Amino acid sequence: LSAGYSYDTVADVDELSTVRTDLSLAWDSGIFGAFASVGFLTDSEDGAAVPFKVGLSLDSPGSIVTAFDISGGISADRATAADFAREDPFVFRAGLPVNASDWNVAASAGIALARGLSANLGAEYRKSLEDRGILVTTGEAAPNGLILFERVERESLVTEAGLEWSASMYSLGAGYSGEWMDGLYSETLHWLTGTASVADPGKVWAARADLAFALDSTELPRIGLSASYRPLSRLLLSLSVEDLVPLIGGQERMIDDVYQERSGSVMLSGRIDF
Repeated sequence: LSAGYSYDTVADVDELSTVRTDLSLAWDSGIFGAFASVGFLTDSEDGAAVPFKVGLSLDSPGSIVTAFDISGGISADRATAADFAREDPFVFRAGLPVNASDWNVAASAGIALARGLSANLGAEYRKSLEDRGILVTTGEAAPNGLILFERVERESLVTEAGLEWSASMYSLGAGYSGEWMDGLYSETLHWLTGTASVADPGKVWAARADLAFALDSTELPRIGLSASYRPLSRLLLSLSVEDLVPLIGGQERMIDDVYQERSGSVMLSGRIDF
């Protein structure tokens, strides 16, 4: 059981008062699990809402279906313009927070296909409650050069699928994720990802590559490489390369077609364990 109160004020804008309570219950038998939560949310801007969530889970590592989860309900999440800052540092950060709410249902499953080979599947559907939409950046710049955002109601269906293989010191992975309904100003909705790694069983050295390719836009692929070596038991040397394509090709990666993003980096580091 939890309860909280928050108060936000922004000069020359307005004030927002929020009260929220939540009650959660859970049961776990080791293989099967169930949970339920219900709450009450009210704020001075959007009024009252009753968020809740119910779900079932299965955890059975020795069977073909190694894991399964399904849940649904009404979510309630606090969002502010500052949440965009990591991916979009030039976003306009003025304005009050909002308490966004969605009807939602999600399911995921893990499947053992063969020794060392597994698959993961997942899907999530969300639809905004009336007048309780989310915040999104528009990709358009204000006269001061900062990126604008707005509150919108959405309907979203996201699906994910992946394959993972591992044997001895090697592992490979491939995955897909895609949004099938509202794009909400996003240039890319469908991605293909891949990983490859090799590691010394004695933990002396390791190497890894990560790739992400846009399937429905001309956005540059994202490729990262990393390697580590331990010449002494207490000394670890690491080399990483981020966003390899712009770094080698001299191409520009843009943010909202307005600002140029940092295009690649190389980092060499060392760590001493005491």
